[in-house]
Amino acid sequence: KAADAVLYNPMNGEFGRSISKTSGVNCEVYLQLVPGESCLVQLFNQKTEVKEYPLLKASGDQTTLNSGWNLSFISGGPELPQPVNLLGLGSWTDLPGESYKAFSGTAVYKTTFAKPISKSNLYLLDLGKIAHSARISLNGKELATLISPPYSVKIKSADLNVQNTFDIWVTNLMGNRMADMERKGQPYKIFYNVNFPAHDAQNRGADGLFTTRGWQPQESGLIGPVTLTPLKPVH
Repeated sequence: KAADAVLYNPMNGEFGRSISKTSGVNCEVYLQLVPGESCLVQLFNQKTEVKEYPLLKASGDQTTLNSGWNLSFISGGPELPQPVNLLGLGSWTDLPGESYKAFSGTAVYKTTFAKPISKSNLYLLDLGKIAHSARISLNGKELATLISPPYSVKIKSADLNVQNTFDIWVTNLMGNRMADMERKGQPYKIFYNVNFPAHDAQNRGADGLFTTRGWQPQESGLIGPVTLTPLKPVH
């Protein structure tokens, strides 16, 4: 039997009382979760004194930022691919050239955009799909580091200028670099006292050990779509 519920967001530290309804031994709690997102719900047998959890919903049309991006590679290997101006977002492994398919490391996406026309005091920046982690900066001020869905962060209207710049550093996984090293005969299974067995049958070589020879390039980078949406509280 619960009288109140408090929500905790483990990714950004937000917490607060939920919108809840109690009836006898039943307690209904209002949640907002996108696919892949988690939260903690703690039940209490009496009313709590904490503030309400910041539940929000769209208050207007979203702005899409899928064009005008510049992509440059800053760290990783086997080499740093050439920078490129993008016509649209997508996996950098789809760009022409083997260097993009083999690269594992960090690249930065940059774009400029005008402040949306809205009376909202808060916006949601949603990066869409990321492969596989991202660090976001707005007008030179770092906003967040995102390692799992939802790849989004809230932005105050006061932090937006007439013209703005996003810098988004994206780091992919090591699979593409490992596959490139194996194709070139370069050693990467350098572990003490481990024979590197394969978990999945499709990754098992003729010797019964792990191999990447059947791998296609893994999606990497800012795949999007990237959107800005004005927000208002849910009551």
